[in-house]
Amino acid sequence: MINFRRGNISNTWESPEINTDKIMHECRYIKHEPQQDICVLLEKEGYIEVVICNEERGGILHRFIVASDYYWTNEAEDVFDGLVQEENMAFSGFHFNSIYEKYSAQYPDWKLQKYYNKPLRLIDHIYNCLHKNSVKEILYKAELDEIAAKINLIDEYNLIGSTPADILSGLNARLLKAVNIPEGISLIQEEWKRQKMYILQSRYSWMFEDKLNAALCKFLDKLICEEDDYEKIAKEFKANYKRLTEFWIDSQYSNYLSLLEQKKRVQKEMERYIDKKLLKELDDLQVRQIYGYMVAGQAEWDKKVDESNLNRDIGYEWRDEKFSVFFPKSIKEFVIEAIKQNNCLLEYVEEYVENTTDILFLRRVGEEDKPFVTIEIYDEEIIQAYAKCNTLPDKDVQDWIHMYAKKIGVCVSEDCFCEQ
Repeated sequence: MINFRRGNISNTWESPEINTDKIMHECRYIKHEPQQDICVLLEKEGYIEVVICNEERGGILHRFIVASDYYWTNEAEDVFDGLVQEENMAFSGFHFNSIYEKYSAQYPDWKLQKYYNKPLRLIDHIYNCLHKNSVKEILYKAELDEIAAKINLIDEYNLIGSTPADILSGLNARLLKAVNIPEGISLIQEEWKRQKMYILQSRYSWMFEDKLNAALCKFLDKLICEEDDYEKIAKEFKANYKRLTEFWIDSQYSNYLSLLEQKKRVQKEMERYIDKKLLKELDDLQVRQIYGYMVAGQAEWDKKVDESNLNRDIGYEWRDEKFSVFFPKSIKEFVIEAIKQNNCLLEYVEEYVENTTDILFLRRVGEEDKPFVTIEIYDEEIIQAYAKCNTLPDKDVQDWIHMYAKKIGVCVSEDCFCEQ
């Protein structure tokens, strides 16, 4: 029978009296911050002594004896578990390495790991593997160390399970190893989440082929909290998988979530004017730009466009039987032109509203709503005239633009129609 809480078992031997002088002597040789707890690890004959000290809080705070025939009280287990969760202690690397080397060589089936900067995680692993038939022993030996260390944070797990799957609602080893990081605990913390994860593992096992990073765990947690459609969860997870694997700090993930929300708002705002396929192809910069122009500040930018147009040479606008040329009248027209033409027009919005340059749209007569060629006039010279994807317009259109330039009294740059 599995017994995670062993109860207040009577020990068959008394631990030796603590040598306070030796402990404080050890503390003096451990580099630490003034207010930081110090973990003193000492390997004795037949047992490990673990002492937590803090000079500013009265010296010795806690003492734990680790031996195969020595059991802690429930109260001591609770204290130790709390220390493991908050671990940020100074300790001696010499004693840490010595204990790790000895126990990992002596008990290879324990799958002991070198928990860098986590001496109490090492001790937790050793203590629970020394005492058979516990949930933590099973999880540690299955190389699920993060889950083992945080098992007390998980609700409604099976206390008498004999395998990780038994303990955690049937979740298989591959899934559990995939989420065995601090950020993954939330995914299995509650029974309703474990039930959702079980369905995902059954239908979409590819999601857990590799270990997930913090961003992927957080994103999957967000999806299962917000969505009941498992196909949609898997689809969203797959669509964002590659990007999320590249993140290694929290701010990258937070910024990405902000971007996804902006993308959703942009698509909703622009789907009235733009084909959904084009909207899906927008890059991150375009999404942020369009969000700023069309969602967060459309009225403000429309006002800027209106004011800048009052100071333009209206003579630049032209129309004949074939083509018409005109200034954009709103920020929406700028955005539509940029997306449909797949060009960098949005980079020119600031210059346009500051009257640093002139942007005009060339259209076929009768198709004024259909982007065709985008023209830039700077210092009385047409310096750019591009069709879709920054390609040169056809020869007859180039000839018309030369004619148009003469009509409005500007020249055409020698480089205007040169292949890039």
